Amino acid sequence: MSEATFAMQDFGLKALWTITTRARPLILRTWQSYMLRETRRRYRQMISPDGVQWPRTKHPGKRHVRTLYATGTLFRSIVPFTVDELTVGIGTNVPYARKHQEGAKNLPQRKFLGFSNDDVAAMQDLAVKAIEIS
Repeated sequence: MSEATFAMQDFGLKALWTITTRARPLILRTWQSYMLRETRRRYRQMISPDGVQWPRTKHPGKRHVRTLYATGTLFRSIVPFTVDELTVGIGTNVPYARKHQEGAKNLPQRKFLGFSNDDVAAMQDLAVKAIEIS
């Protein structure tokens, strides 16, 4: 499975996490929603989490086929998941996803899972807002 996860302790938020337990479910749901929305947005724009444009797919005779979207299977397979009480993620179980995510022989990397610094900041803000309203 190709995946990217976001855990409180990875970003120095473990102390914040222990302050409130009531907000945990809201924080995790909010993060999953954010991750799925941002991953799909970047996928449609054909850019990696750090904003790098993917190399174009070379389809002889097919001028309007979007990169990594010939059938839509990979795009539709991207789903959020829960690892544990502190960690959520987003990933896909499509067998060829890893080759695109990491690159392979004669296949350029087209990273579609992961987080930018802006994503981390946004998820930290979402956690604070969830705590404020709970």
